[in-house]
Amino acid sequence: SESVMKYFGFTPTVSIAMRLDKFEQRDEGRNSVIRIVSLLAKSIPGDMVLLFNHEYVYLLRKDGKVILNSYDKKLWNTEMLSLLDLPTESRDMGQAY
Repeated sequence: SESVMKYFGFTPTVSIAMRLDKFEQRDEGRNSVIRIVSLLAKSIPGDMVLLFNHEYVYLLRKDGKVILNSYDKKLWNTEMLSLLDLPTESRDMGQAY
C-alpha cells in the first residue's frame, strides 16, 4: 500500500489480516498472532510490518533488523517476547504512523 511505502520505505507484496475477538480468548488470540508473525519472519525474507488496526506499529523488519515498538511498555512483555523467538531491538515508533 502507498502508506507503507511512504512511512516505511517498501511496497508490500503480501498482506495478511487477522482479527481478534474483543470478548473471548483475547490473550490466546494475541499469542497466536505473535507465533504466526515469528514463523513468517523466519520463513520469508524481506521487509515486513505488523500493524494493529492498520495504523499502530507493533513490529517492523527493515533491512534484516526486527524492531519492536517500545511506545507501549505493556505490549512486548516477557511472554510475548518468548513467543516471538527472533533477535530484536526496541525503538519508540510512536502511537500511530
